Amino acid sequence: MNLLRTILAVTLSVVSAGLAVAQESKARDDLPPAPEGKTWKLVWHDEFEGTPGLTVKAVEVLPPATDGKTRILGWQERNLDTSKWDVPEYKRQGGYWSRKAISLDGKGHLAISTLKEGDKFIDGCVRTKGKFEHTFGYYVARIQLQKQPGHWTAFWLYNVSVGKDGNDGRQGTEIDIYEKPWLDDRVQQTLHWGGYGKHHKSSGNVAKVPGLMEGWHTFGLWWKPDEYVFYVDGKETWRTKAGGVCQVPLYVKLSDEIGPWGGDIKKAKLPDQFLVDYVRVYDLVEMADAIDTAKKQIALFKTALELYQLDVGSLPTTTQGLEALRRPPTNLPNPAKWAGPYLENDVPLDPWGNPYQYGCPGKHNPGSFDVWSCGPGGKHETKDLIGNWR
Repeated sequence: MNLLRTILAVTLSVVSAGLAVAQESKARDDLPPAPEGKTWKLVWHDEFEGTPGLTVKAVEVLPPATDGKTRILGWQERNLDTSKWDVPEYKRQGGYWSRKAISLDGKGHLAISTLKEGDKFIDGCVRTKGKFEHTFGYYVARIQLQKQPGHWTAFWLYNVSVGKDGNDGRQGTEIDIYEKPWLDDRVQQTLHWGGYGKHHKSSGNVAKVPGLMEGWHTFGLWWKPDEYVFYVDGKETWRTKAGGVCQVPLYVKLSDEIGPWGGDIKKAKLPDQFLVDYVRVYDLVEMADAIDTAKKQIALFKTALELYQLDVGSLPTTTQGLEALRRPPTNLPNPAKWAGPYLENDVPLDPWGNPYQYGCPGKHNPGSFDVWSCGPGGKHETKDLIGNWR
């Protein structure tokens, strides 16, 4: 039993460390320049690390190998955060949207798969309907695209008002930040309004981005009150006011569609999938407001760290970081003293979408800890740092 407890602790320690590293390695967005006196503030995001808490589904101790070392086989379950996402299930295009196609890959990515189950093709969708509906701002997702024909992937904004016949774009517009029916350098960006019947109208753009099918790419939209500006990898690809710019809240969708626009699905080598590293939404705010938010979050960390210290008898090390406030480090002298979590939700990113930094002992507080944001520039430049020492 003691061996099993040790194995469980080691397994959870490795997983927690991986989670912290994944968060640190997330890319920083190349946001459009903010107007003077304003800054971009992160108002909603998902980094797809899974819901708070990790569950070891099973641990199997294998017989020692010839080198005398014990082999451990473990499985960890990470779940999509259903406080942020709804997963619809119904027939869609040439396939069926199903929860079976939705998963987290354990490396900080959402995976939406295209599968064949008997004679039926399955793919999927996640959406923030009823959970996050928003107007204006900068919407961005970092995505690795599908590889096989017969289906296409999309990142888009929608509301049921779009389907009302005869509405103009101001009353509701489907905004396709990107659709990818082709396995080449082209990407489609489209607006739809006026319903999907006889009064349907649309406007679109096809952008060419060299190397689009390889690696990771960001797809962004700056939805202004009077204009849409589309981006790929931080570079503007289309600017339009078509239809009259939408003035009502829309929700976020990530989806896969099966149909002839993407080619012949029968020629696809399935399963196929596309990966989403993150989705983030930023608002333009006064610089002072964003700085104030960072100071309040740092104050929250300070309180949580002090409670941690009271319980455990010491502060988290620099390596353990702020993640120790959510999940107990496994190398504590007395793990039972950890009485957390000390934060209600996962460790947030700062208002500019970057991880907060932590050091113990601190450079500025050598007898305690430093916790800070790198500020709007996202760089470790002293003049921009917002920390618990000032």
